[in-house]
Amino acid sequence: MGLRNTDEYSYYLLKLALDDKVRAQELLEREMRYSPDLPAVYFGLAGKNCSISSLYVGLEYFRLGLKAYGRNFWWRFSLKGLFYLGLMVSYIAAMLVLFLIQYPSELRLLLHDVKEEKRTSVLFLLLIILSLLGPFAFVVGFFL
Repeated sequence: MGLRNTDEYSYYLLKLALDDKVRAQELLEREMRYSPDLPAVYFGLAGKNCSISSLYVGLEYFRLGLKAYGRNFWWRFSLKGLFYLGLMVSYIAAMLVLFLIQYPSELRLLLHDVKEEKRTSVLFLLLIILSLLGPFAFVVGFFL
């Protein structure tokens, strides 16, 4: 089977292609044979074929570059990690926005309940204990 990606040599060829405008197409095509799963190769070829006469060729190389993300382990791993991180950050941000909107009215109601019945102060103390575990635990405890 062997190695399908020789990224160091491919990036070296990419740098040569950026420096040598005359032989750039040839260097990029040779680079594509060495690293068929490296997206930078296809995007470099797409950039070289961005003229009006070869626009469809450039778009095809761009499409192949996007497909190469799925074949390259490290790029796929990085993109999935960024997607997961984005989901988590947006979830936490949505909870914080809800908390900031509800906090003023809920706090007044909670303090009023504590004045009427002293046993509900345990809930307020539990919220303070949860806040020691971090802001996420505090927001979850507040909603519960």
